[in-house]
Amino acid sequence: MLAWLALLSLPFKNQASEMKYVLSLLLLIPLVSSAQDQEPAATAAAAVCSTGKYRQFDFWIGDWDVSSNGQAAGTNSIHPIHD
Repeated sequence: MLAWLALLSLPFKNQASEMKYVLSLLLLIPLVSSAQDQEPAATAAAAVCSTGKYRQFDFWIGDWDVSSNGQAAGTNSIHPIHD
C-alpha cells in the first residue's frame, strides 16, 4: 500500500499529466488482479466437481419414453451440459 502512495506523490509538470498518471494506475490495478485469480479458480472448480458425489444422477441421462396409466404421454431427453 505504501508503494502505491509513493507512486502517487511523484512530482509532475502540471495537473493534467498527474491525472493521466493516476488514471492509468487505477485502470491497471483491476486488470492485473483479475488475471492472477482466474486460472487457479477454474482448476479448483474442475477438481471439486470430478468426485463421485457429483455424478450420482448420471443414471438419469438418456432418452426416456414417458407413460401415464399405461398410455404414452411423451418423451424426455436428459443430457449433461457440464463435464
